[in-house]
Amino acid sequence: MTLSIILMHLEDLAHKLELELVYDILDDEEFIIKSGICHLNGKPLIIVDKRKSIEEKIRILVDILSNFNTDNIYILPEIRKLLKN
Repeated sequence: MTLSIILMHLEDLAHKLELELVYDILDDEEFIIKSGICHLNGKPLIIVDKRKSIEEKIRILVDILSNFNTDNIYILPEIRKLLKN
């Protein structure tokens, strides 16, 4: 499975979990802004720096999504294995 396909499945999983996912340039001279999850108006929001490599984007999404209950969601075995590691 290619890295772009893995990323696509992780993005789809975020959508199924009703998590908003935003890719943007995270750059601020006053604050250190990192990719991650936050809450905006009471709703979870995943923000990922779009300048990250595809491997880093996958790692960030795996780190975040592995904290959610996905027992009732069909996930390809390869993707589920990533989330369990």
